Amino acid sequence: MIRHRTAPVRLRSLALICILFIFGFFYFWRGAKDSPSFPDVQKFQSSKDKLVEEESKDSTETSARGEENRDVEDAKEVGEQEFVDKANDDDGTKNCALLRRQVKPPRPDTVVLFDKVPTRTLDIESVLPQDQKASVGMSLVIANRTMFLQPMLESLFRSDVMQHDLTLFVWLNFPTNDSPAADFFANFDSPVRIIALADKHYSNHQIVIPRIRIYETMKLLSEESGCPFDFLLELHDDMLFFPQWFNALLPARFQYPCNISTMGCAIIMPFIIREKKDNTSMLSIDMAALEATANRIYKKNRILSRCYPVHPWLLNMTILSKLGYYDEKYAPQEVEDIDLYFRADKAGYKSAAVLSSFVYHQGELTRALVTK
Repeated sequence: MIRHRTAPVRLRSLALICILFIFGFFYFWRGAKDSPSFPDVQKFQSSKDKLVEEESKDSTETSARGEENRDVEDAKEVGEQEFVDKANDDDGTKNCALLRRQVKPPRPDTVVLFDKVPTRTLDIESVLPQDQKASVGMSLVIANRTMFLQPMLESLFRSDVMQHDLTLFVWLNFPTNDSPAADFFANFDSPVRIIALADKHYSNHQIVIPRIRIYETMKLLSEESGCPFDFLLELHDDMLFFPQWFNALLPARFQYPCNISTMGCAIIMPFIIREKKDNTSMLSIDMAALEATANRIYKKNRILSRCYPVHPWLLNMTILSKLGYYDEKYAPQEVEDIDLYFRADKAGYKSAAVLSSFVYHQGELTRALVTK
């Protein structure tokens, strides 16, 4: 006979239901205890609404700033176009003085100390037509000596070079606040634009590196403005310039011995004239007497080829872009000019010395007419 145990089964089922009910009660009770109360929920919802409002406000402000920036960019584009229109003359030629308005250092180790626009105007006796003007970047490297700067620059600005488009690039080897040279150029009343460059760490690089940095600055300025320089003219502070010296050099560009190249001479040099005196003699030099002596000896407009290089020389920028300028391996100063001269000669670019162009150079010994 089989007995059915229904009572224990029912008891076990009832016990299981009670256990599940107890666990469920504790679960919901604990969740209700940990959850925020109704006022807290309102607080959180209020914070959430405030955050959404702030994000919406920020988005609106960002959009407004974006519109403002676009307006500024549009105005900038209009201004640039107006500047371009102004920089192009009525006859279609470019006004390079305006287009070259922003100069940038060619390397991170170079800084532009200042960029001065002309602060005075000179009366030029004769004005050349635009197609006969040369665009010349003048390169001057200076340390602290200033005793020769005023007479050198005044003689330069009184000469026929002022009939051309000029920019003076000055490298200051000691550009500190107490540097006499830096102070001189910062306060000099100049009829031409002066761009002063220096090493970022105020190092003295002497000659080669500064000349190279000036050339690189000229090249960068030419590329960005679309107004290339025709010549690089190297200057020294112990020079004096005769009234008619520069224009005599220009015809030599395409005369013998330069006619083998359609680009003209690589290097054009004046003749150096000097006196046997001490280094302060140029402060009291009789330029008229020296010029009379030079003209008496050299009456003809002669051009010498394959000349030993001497400063100041006029360097053809088109040829330099193909040939290269000074080699940094000759830094601080060695035979960088001799190397450039022979590289030009080897490449087939000739050099010339014009014996109807004279410059006084106190420190120059090579190819000099020495007077008593």
